[in-house]
Amino acid sequence: MQKIEFFGILFRSQHHLEWLIISLFVLLFWLVVMSLLTFKKVNLNLFLYPFGYHFMISFCAAIHTRLGSINNGPMLSGDCIWFNGFMAVLHLYLFFLFRFLQRTRKFPIVFKKSPK
Repeated sequence: MQKIEFFGILFRSQHHLEWLIISLFVLLFWLVVMSLLTFKKVNLNLFLYPFGYHFMISFCAAIHTRLGSINNGPMLSGDCIWFNGFMAVLHLYLFFLFRFLQRTRKFPIVFKKSPK
Protein backbone atom coordinates (compact mmCIF):
# COMPACT_ATOMS: atom_id res chain seq x y z
CA MET A 1 0.00 0.00 0.00
CA GLN A 2 1.47 3.34 -1.01
CA LYS A 3 1.85 6.09 1.57
CA ILE A 4 1.51 9.77 0.71
CA GLU A 5 2.90 12.71 2.65
CA PHE A 6 0.98 15.99 2.56
CA PHE A 7 2.09 18.96 4.71
CA GLY A 8 3.94 16.62 7.05
CA ILE A 9 0.95 14.28 7.48
CA LEU A 10 1.41 10.70 6.35
CA PHE A 11 -1.64 9.20 4.63
CA ARG A 12 -2.10 5.49 4.00
CA SER A 13 -3.82 6.06 0.67
CA GLN A 14 -4.81 8.68 -1.85
CA HIS A 15 -8.46 8.23 -0.78
CA HIS A 16 -7.72 9.44 2.74
CA LEU A 17 -5.95 12.55 1.46
CA GLU A 18 -8.83 13.37 -0.90
CA TRP A 19 -11.39 12.83 1.87
CA LEU A 20 -9.47 15.17 4.21
CA ILE A 21 -9.37 17.94 1.60
CA ILE A 22 -13.06 17.52 0.70
CA SER A 23 -14.05 17.48 4.38
CA LEU A 24 -12.13 20.67 5.10
CA PHE A 25 -13.71 22.46 2.12
CA VAL A 26 -17.18 21.33 3.21
CA LEU A 27 -16.46 22.52 6.76
CA LEU A 28 -15.27 25.91 5.50
CA PHE A 29 -18.31 26.24 3.22
CA TRP A 30 -20.74 25.39 6.03
CA LEU A 31 -19.01 27.82 8.38
CA VAL A 32 -19.38 30.69 5.92
CA VAL A 33 -22.99 29.88 5.06
CA MET A 34 -24.02 29.30 8.68
CA SER A 35 -22.38 32.52 9.83
CA LEU A 36 -24.25 34.48 7.16
CA LEU A 37 -27.60 32.80 7.88
CA THR A 38 -27.33 33.20 11.64
CA PHE A 39 -28.78 36.72 11.41
CA LYS A 40 -31.81 35.57 9.47
CA LYS A 41 -34.71 33.51 10.75
CA VAL A 42 -33.64 30.44 8.79
CA ASN A 43 -34.12 26.91 10.03
CA LEU A 44 -30.60 25.61 10.54
CA ASN A 45 -31.61 21.92 10.64
CA LEU A 46 -30.29 21.58 7.09
CA PHE A 47 -26.81 21.91 8.53
CA LEU A 48 -27.12 18.59 10.34
CA TYR A 49 -26.45 16.75 7.06
CA PRO A 50 -22.64 16.96 7.31
CA PHE A 51 -22.90 15.58 10.86
CA GLY A 52 -25.03 12.67 9.68
CA TYR A 53 -22.74 11.96 6.74
CA HIS A 54 -19.56 11.84 8.81
CA PHE A 55 -21.31 9.89 11.57
CA MET A 56 -22.54 7.22 9.13
CA ILE A 57 -19.11 6.86 7.52
CA SER A 58 -17.52 6.48 10.95
CA PHE A 59 -20.17 3.96 11.99
CA CYS A 60 -19.79 1.89 8.80
CA ALA A 61 -15.99 1.96 9.06
CA ALA A 62 -16.24 0.78 12.68
CA ILE A 63 -18.40 -2.16 11.62
CA HIS A 64 -16.29 -3.17 8.61
CA THR A 65 -12.95 -2.91 10.40
CA ARG A 66 -14.18 -4.36 13.72
CA LEU A 67 -13.46 -1.05 15.51
CA GLY A 68 -10.16 -0.61 13.67
CA SER A 69 -8.68 -4.00 14.53
CA ILE A 70 -8.31 -4.96 10.85
CA ASN A 71 -7.26 -2.84 7.90
CA ASN A 72 -9.91 -3.22 5.22
CA GLY A 73 -7.98 -1.95 2.22
CA PRO A 74 -7.25 1.60 1.12
CA MET A 75 -10.71 2.97 1.98
CA LEU A 76 -11.53 1.85 5.51
CA SER A 77 -9.21 1.86 8.49
CA GLY A 78 -9.08 2.83 12.14
CA ASP A 79 -8.04 6.33 11.08
CA CYS A 80 -11.30 6.61 9.13
CA ILE A 81 -13.29 5.92 12.31
CA TRP A 82 -11.54 8.56 14.37
CA PHE A 83 -11.34 11.27 11.72
CA ASN A 84 -14.99 11.01 10.69
CA GLY A 85 -16.09 10.71 14.31
CA PHE A 86 -14.18 13.89 15.12
CA MET A 87 -15.68 15.69 12.13
CA ALA A 88 -19.19 14.55 13.13
CA VAL A 89 -18.72 15.91 16.65
CA LEU A 90 -17.28 19.16 15.25
CA HIS A 91 -20.23 19.64 12.89
CA LEU A 92 -22.69 18.90 15.70
CA TYR A 93 -20.94 21.37 18.02
CA LEU A 94 -20.96 24.08 15.34
CA PHE A 95 -24.64 23.43 14.64
CA PHE A 96 -25.59 23.96 18.28
CA LEU A 97 -23.26 26.95 18.59
CA PHE A 98 -24.79 28.73 15.59
CA ARG A 99 -28.29 27.81 16.73
CA PHE A 100 -27.53 29.38 20.12
CA LEU A 101 -26.08 32.46 18.45
CA GLN A 102 -29.14 32.72 16.23
CA ARG A 103 -31.47 32.67 19.22
CA THR A 104 -29.49 35.16 21.27
CA ARG A 105 -28.53 37.32 18.26
CA LYS A 106 -25.07 37.78 19.76
CA PHE A 107 -22.65 37.12 16.98
CA PRO A 108 -19.02 38.22 17.16
CA ILE A 109 -18.93 39.58 13.62
CA VAL A 110 -20.99 42.74 13.16
CA PHE A 111 -22.09 43.66 9.67
CA LYS A 112 -22.93 47.34 9.35
CA LYS A 113 -24.95 48.79 6.55
CA SER A 114 -23.07 51.22 4.39
CA PRO A 115 -24.48 54.77 4.33
CA LYS A 116 -26.31 55.65 1.16
